[in-house]
Amino acid sequence: MRVFLAILIATAPVTMACGSRTRLLVEPPDGSAATADAPGPTPAVEAGSPCTGDADCAVTAFCVASATCDPTSGCILVPRSCDDGVDCTQDECSEAARRCKNTPSDSLCPATQLCSATRGCDAFVYAVASDGHLYEARVPSGDLVDLGTPAAGVSDLALGSNGVLYATDSYVLSSVDRATAKTTTIASMLPLHLYNGLGTANDGLLATADVPQVFGIGAIDGSSTALASLPYGYRASGDVTALGARVFVSVASTGDPSTDTLVEVNLAAGDSTIIGDFGYRCVWGLATLGVVVYGLTCDGRILTIDATTGSATQIASAAPAFFGAAGR
Repeated sequence: MRVFLAILIATAPVTMACGSRTRLLVEPPDGSAATADAPGPTPAVEAGSPCTGDADCAVTAFCVASATCDPTSGCILVPRSCDDGVDCTQDECSEAARRCKNTPSDSLCPATQLCSATRGCDAFVYAVASDGHLYEARVPSGDLVDLGTPAAGVSDLALGSNGVLYATDSYVLSSVDRATAKTTTIASMLPLHLYNGLGTANDGLLATADVPQVFGIGAIDGSSTALASLPYGYRASGDVTALGARVFVSVASTGDPSTDTLVEVNLAAGDSTIIGDFGYRCVWGLATLGVVVYGLTCDGRILTIDATTGSATQIASAAPAFFGAAGR
């Protein structure tokens, strides 16, 4: 039997051992291995790709809602609609994230309003409260729109000019989804002071802490830099806000903390000046909307604040104790 097999192999025609149609592994002249007639890559399906049926146009892209074949014009790809029906949000489909992104754009609203991710342009400021919820606090009515519960311990907010709502739990900087209140950690805020206020000015993040200073906070890495000192005998009581180029902090006297005081911070000089007493205690939230500075207190009051004198006027009262606020 072995002799018979040997004869077959020896007498087999040479043409059976070579040639592309046999699809056998052959040795190219340069000595590298190759497979004859190896299939090439499958071309990506695009709008207008040649097709004979819908199967030729099948795609797995998230941002393609449907794909059908027109034998004459080729594949017809219909993009996914990410329109959320809110006029002031910028809608886009993210293939990388495989989801729709609907980003509030406050610039599409009047100066006296913000863009609610669910309701559109409205007059409100963001607020976090003792019940752990994030609210849109409508002004001047004081009506609250509950957005949900952010990460535990969020004590203050800041609304960046980029539309990002920032939050801190005193040690960690996070971003907050303006539609769902979901938080995403950005970085630790160093050094580890107990930060009790967060705000924005000149397109940068500012914070106050358990020491009488105002800090600049890195929006990417959470780094902390001392920028200005507060008046002697005062400590930050809760928040930072800006009105145009002016930067304000709510402070309390270390000697008589019965009512809080408005202080203006000069970032260029690194110091601050007392403007005047609010006439209300624990003004832990400051937020600017248009040309009005609002104050939110630990006993649920919503105030308007005279930026010239510091005096405050109550315009509404809400149920929760407010910890912090944000506007633009």
